[in-house]
Amino acid sequence: MQRLFVSALAVLLSAGLLAAQGAPPPPMAGVGVLVRGGKADCSGVLVAPDLVLTAAHCVAGRTLPAEGGTHEILFRTGAYPGHPATELPAAEKSVHPLYLGASDQGGALNGTDIAFLRLAAPIPADVARPLPIGGPSENGEPLIVATYPGGRGERARERRCATETARRAAMRLLCRAVPGESGGAAVRKTPDGLELVGIMVAATSEGRQPYAFAIQVSARVGQLRAISGF
Repeated sequence: MQRLFVSALAVLLSAGLLAAQGAPPPPMAGVGVLVRGGKADCSGVLVAPDLVLTAAHCVAGRTLPAEGGTHEILFRTGAYPGHPATELPAAEKSVHPLYLGASDQGGALNGTDIAFLRLAAPIPADVARPLPIGGPSENGEPLIVATYPGGRGERARERRCATETARRAAMRLLCRAVPGESGGAAVRKTPDGLELVGIMVAATSEGRQPYAFAIQVSARVGQLRAISGF
C-alpha cells in the first residue's frame, strides 16, 4: 500500500510539472534583474521579446562592447516552476536624452531617469512574455511593485504600493525602496491581466514616511522609441 501511494504521488508530481511546463509563464517572469559587471544590482522589465525598460542610472555611462566581447550588462528573467530563468546580454542601450547622469537628482522628478536595453536575442515566449504598457497612474491608485531588492532572489519580490502623487511623467509612491529595486515594475491589475505603468527609480522620506519614485512609462516610452528606433 505504501509503495502504491508513493508511486501515485510521483505520477501526480510529474503531471503537475508537465502541466507547469506546458502553461504560459507567469506575467511577472518578465520582471528581471540586471547583472552589471558580474553583480546583480538593478531590476528591469521586458516590454518586447528583445527590449527591456529600466532606470537610466542603471545603465548610463556603461559601454556595451562589440560582438564577441565581454558583455557588461546581462538581463536575467524571473524563475518559476516549469519556466527556468534565462540570461541574455544587452547589445544596445538608449538613455533618455534629457537625463544628465548619476548626479541628476531631478531625473526621478521630471521623468527622465529611464532607458531601453536591446537584448542580443529575443527572450523565448515559454520563458517570459513582455508586460503590456498601460495608461498613467492616478492619485490614490493601488499598484503592485515587483523588484529585486539588493539584486537578490530567483524571482521578483511583489508588494502592494499606492500612488500618492501622480504627475505627467513621474509619480511618488507610498512605500519604501532600497538599492536593487531601481528599474523594477509598478504594475496595475486589470480584468484582462497586468499592465506596466511605472519604472522604479528612487527613494526618499519625510519624517517617518518613506516614499518611492517611479517614471510614468506611458509618458516616456514613445519618446524613447522614436529616439532609439527600437
